Parts: sequence; structure tokens; C-alpha cells
Amino acid sequence: MSQSAAAALQLKCDPLGTFAESTMIIAAVVASVLLTRLGPCDTLPAGVKTELARLWPTARLPDPKQADSTWRLNARQDLATDGQPYCITGDFAGNGRRDYVLILEDSALLRLVAVHRMASGYRGHQMDTLETRALPAFSIFRAGPGLHQDMYGDKAPLRSRHDAIEVVYDESSSWTMVWDGSRYRTFWTSD
Repeated sequence: MSQSAAAALQLKCDPLGTFAESTMIIAAVVASVLLTRLGPCDTLPAGVKTELARLWPTARLPDPKQADSTWRLNARQDLATDGQPYCITGDFAGNGRRDYVLILEDSALLRLVAVHRMASGYRGHQMDTLETRALPAFSIFRAGPGLHQDMYGDKAPLRSRHDAIEVVYDESSSWTMVWDGSRYRTFWTSD
């Protein structure tokens, strides 16, 4: 077989050069797709946006790049994230539907809000207000069902069968918020 015929055969069998190079290119493409995959907080449903605009017309979701780069390290191992510090999804109302909890910038304050998915649309709830100047230090996480107790012991515990929200104020405090069917109850977890 001539040298040019061998080269043509190699090109036909392995057009990118070598098997290792082909494998590296495929791995890079797969990694790129995985890294750019959108999470549930990257594109909010129209109904969530409508409810946010109705209740808090001047509020906006902060850019996740504003968060402290170590925000994921501030949470306990049993907490989950949707990849952003200012938005989390879960079944917080206990009705089997995806709800959203967000930290919103609104004038001179931050709002911690929940938007519950109902049988016919969404319903927003103001959960708390936070200090604006501390935005990069706040992050929210999804906590699973279970017994929620206040670290001070001055509140009755609450056992939930649905997700809860853990709010972390980096190097300061954290608290869990649980929907009791009519409002969010707060349980301090660290101070």
C-alpha cells in the first residue's frame, strides 16, 4: 500500500487524526452542553414572572454573579441548590407542585418571597425582608422534609412532609422557613 493510500485510509477511518483527539473533542462538547444546561431558576415560568410583577412591580432577581464565590460552601451537606444563590425550587407548599423561592432586589431592601404553584396559576407570599448592602452574603437552599426546631427552643417544633427553605447569611446566621399551610414559620439554625 502506498504512503498516500495509507494516509487516505487513516483519514477515512479517523478523520480527526487520532482516536485520543476524537475522544477529547467529544468530551469537550459533552462538558459544554452540561455546563450550559439551564436549571429551573435560569428561565422562570411566565406565571411566576406575572405574579412577581403583580405583587412586587419594582423588584428584580439579582444577577447570581453578585454572590460571594464561596456561597455553596456555606451550607450544610444535606441542603440542595438549583445552581443559583438567589433562587430555589421545591414543593414548599406541600401540594406536589414546583414552587419558587427567590431573593429579590427592590429599592432599598431585599425581599425573600415564595411563589407557590396552585391548581390555577401561581400565588406569591412575602416571607422576609433582608439588608440590601449584604446581598452577596445571602443564599438560599432547599431542605428536605422533617422535624424543624428553633435553636433557642422557644418555638414549638414543626414536622413537615414537604420541602423547606434554608436561608444562609454568610458568617452571621442561618434559619429555616417552613410553610405551615397558611404562613411561613421561621426556625433559627445558627447565630
